[in-house]
Amino acid sequence: MEVASSLSADSMIMALRRFMARRGQPDTLYSDHGTNFVGAAAELSRARLEIEERMSDEATTRAIRWLRIPPHAPHMGGSWERLVRSIKVALSATLHTRAPKTKYYTHCC
Repeated sequence: MEVASSLSADSMIMALRRFMARRGQPDTLYSDHGTNFVGAAAELSRARLEIEERMSDEATTRAIRWLRIPPHAPHMGGSWERLVRSIKVALSATLHTRAPKTKYYTHCC
């Protein structure tokens, strides 16, 4: 898991690069289709398409397979969603209402 500063394509690519610098290059990336962004429709849809396009380019350049679960099938990402929830619970219990400083983000991997 890597912290991204925003949902922009640049932020996502930088998070992937930081992850690879620490953990090595993955053979395969799994993700959803970002259906949780549907609420803000048009603008987020364009942003999601840009992210998908740029991430695909980044993955192709590095020979990483990028697999997306089918839309409307969140159960297929259940294992990683559960891990994310566990981390959120642990961080919430630790930090309470405080936000972590950005210099500590690198420890959340």
